[in-house]
Amino acid sequence: MGKIKLEKLLISKDRVDYWFTTTEDLQRFFKSPMHLFMQYDRCIECVPESILVIPFLGNAMQIAWLTDAEVCVDKVDSTFCRSLQRLRDAYQKMYPDCPLSGTLHAECEDNDASATEKSAQMFTGGMDAVTTFIRHADEKPLLILEYGFYQEALVGQGEYYKDAKSDRNFISDRTAATEFAQEHGTNTAFIRANYGTFINSKAIDKQFAAKMGDNFWHGLHHAMAILGAAAPIAYLEGIQTLYIASSFSVGNTYPCASDPTTDNEFRFAGTSVIHDGYEMTDQDKARAVVAYQKKINAPLPLRVCSWNDHNCCACEKCLRRMLQINAEGGDPRNFGFAYEHSVLDTTKAYLEKEIQFFTHKNIDKWGRIITRMSDNYDRLFEKEVYDYLTDFDFKKEKKHGLWRYYRENFFSIIKRKLKGIIRRG
Repeated sequence: MGKIKLEKLLISKDRVDYWFTTTEDLQRFFKSPMHLFMQYDRCIECVPESILVIPFLGNAMQIAWLTDAEVCVDKVDSTFCRSLQRLRDAYQKMYPDCPLSGTLHAECEDNDASATEKSAQMFTGGMDAVTTFIRHADEKPLLILEYGFYQEALVGQGEYYKDAKSDRNFISDRTAATEFAQEHGTNTAFIRANYGTFINSKAIDKQFAAKMGDNFWHGLHHAMAILGAAAPIAYLEGIQTLYIASSFSVGNTYPCASDPTTDNEFRFAGTSVIHDGYEMTDQDKARAVVAYQKKINAPLPLRVCSWNDHNCCACEKCLRRMLQINAEGGDPRNFGFAYEHSVLDTTKAYLEKEIQFFTHKNIDKWGRIITRMSDNYDRLFEKEVYDYLTDFDFKKEKKHGLWRYYRENFFSIIKRKLKGIIRRG
């Protein structure tokens, strides 16, 4: 049986460093050095070690489950220890063709359930997260924002500015979340980490993605990593309920690490997690944020563009959100989308350039938006975009786009394929 052993858990005011080792068979699944860090925005020295270890376990346990390995730590919160068994069982139901086993070796420690009726939520500033805030605004939830993609080789022991792109994105997200919290009368907590980069996901995907039917980060890793990183803050602040916004809705057939059947099993000390808004479709959420923006009669900026310090208005995710807002009669410019021309011109330019990369999933999502535009035509912010899309044959244009792409990039595609054959051979 392979082993992942936490050798050192070092606490220094507002930072925790986790140094670990593995048996030789598991080394390829981690980058060197084997080190995870969590940087908080407040002192966490008074948080018990059995809680501080949760961020580490929120990353290591999934690898142990896949490889039937043992994870060894000194102590762990007893509620979280029991939660891990239920989490593994829930993920096993999600991935019946991928056996999940593995064990945790640790002394279980009871922590006082000192949580109050206070709530918190994982907050990105995106449509899902803002919808969750709207649904629980009367609770004034603590907004916890994380950036988990710092590069270990660059930031070392705290020089985050050296990873310029990550720090720029984090600071931009932090500024936006701070402004949102101030405008809505609540507070924030911020976390820097490297949970998205210290694991060699490519090596894991090579061995397990086919069985899972998904990649490791999306299918098994990210939800526990995100929630685990928040555990010390939730304990410190006496949080009873921790919300994480849904990305999908009832009827979804795509596996995802963040799901009500799994997230709702994540518990520690006096804190329980609620996967929020799963009964709402994307369009329901767009309707909620548009109605709320009109109610407060003020801009409601959304942070939609992944790993970017602004909404680019040129990617599929940005365009989809802009169209969903338009379908509910909202002006996308009131939601942080600073496009130069009209929604119609922006959409045309995007489809002309990117339609060949559309998946069946993309086509299905855009189709539902077009249906909503039809139902709500009289209230559309920009009717011309519906008039254009309703005559747009996505499947036909995708085929034309692929032919154009192959024709224009023929030699570079062949060169890339030959390089791949040479590397494998």
